[in-house]
Amino acid sequence: MAATAVETGVKDHIGRLRPHTEWILANMPSPPIAKLLQKYLPQMHGGTPIISNWDSLKPLWNACVKLAEDRNTTAHSGCAVDDAVLRTHIRTAADILYVLDALAGHEWARERVSPNLRAALGWPDPLVWGIELQPVSSDWEIDSAG
Repeated sequence: MAATAVETGVKDHIGRLRPHTEWILANMPSPPIAKLLQKYLPQMHGGTPIISNWDSLKPLWNACVKLAEDRNTTAHSGCAVDDAVLRTHIRTAADILYVLDALAGHEWARERVSPNLRAALGWPDPLVWGIELQPVSSDWEIDSAG
């Protein structure tokens, strides 16, 4: 489902920015999604201040390739990935979709990407009510005292 979410999100993003491609994207097989992300996305958004260094996204695009490979392996062999790999794939899908949202002008999406990607892109840490949140390992610390 994570791979399908990425494919749908990428096609939707391109279709909204390039409406003349919408029918083709909806009805024809597309190039591999990772290739669209690596090659076409920088062309579409060239010069955007949101992403000043497209090379910083290479690890995310590589993770997208792995997501697609694992989806295909699961679909053709029935062998599922383990829980840790699945969590990584879900985070990859979320990061890609948040990057697309940020490129579409949704400032809030920049706060939602994973801490490592946010740092690689030079995006600020999230602020809630003017207070900076600090990640604890891979999860957010929750103060149960209130």
